[in-house]
Amino acid sequence: MNKITRDFLFCFFFANFTQQKPPHIHHTHHTHHTHHTHTGTWLNPRNASLPNFQIGDKLSTTVYYTVRATQPGKVQVVDETGSTLWISNSIIERESFTATQFEEEKKVTRTELVHKLQHAGDTLFQAKFKKKNGGERALIGRRVPGSSDTEFGRTEALESMDGRKPQKRQIDHRTLEEVTIRRKKYKLK
Repeated sequence: MNKITRDFLFCFFFANFTQQKPPHIHHTHHTHHTHHTHTGTWLNPRNASLPNFQIGDKLSTTVYYTVRATQPGKVQVVDETGSTLWISNSIIERESFTATQFEEEKKVTRTELVHKLQHAGDTLFQAKFKKKNGGERALIGRRVPGSSDTEFGRTEALESMDGRKPQKRQIDHRTLEEVTIRRKKYKLK
């Protein structure tokens, strides 16, 4: 497995499910299925009660993954709690963004770069900026939920870690050079 495959991070959304379990998710401890196979619990009981589901209920979840392996038709990922699962390629292509892949590249002003961070919502991004010592830094993460940028021109972010809890970081707008988000790369003019 190469570094790019290992480092893909996915923001994965499920919405509008009408059954007790989504039809493409099989709750099992086996990892050889070609569909979404989870090695832990698929729903936190504090957020929803399976026995109380009604036909027509809507579900939503946001989970951040790191790719661990690829096989024909499916990808193995690990989430921030360390749980691994297999997701079919069709689900990934339809419902996920990577923080590193892009189809379009644009040169923009620093103000426009900052605007991309400020409006990232819960989507993963990759931000490249200069550290205090002048070295370059790439951060893959998301905005801290409910945060607003600091008075000192910084964005609070949660850096995605491989299979563990994200780490809180700050991105200094004055040194921001590039943002990749939603399949577009924005570079400082």
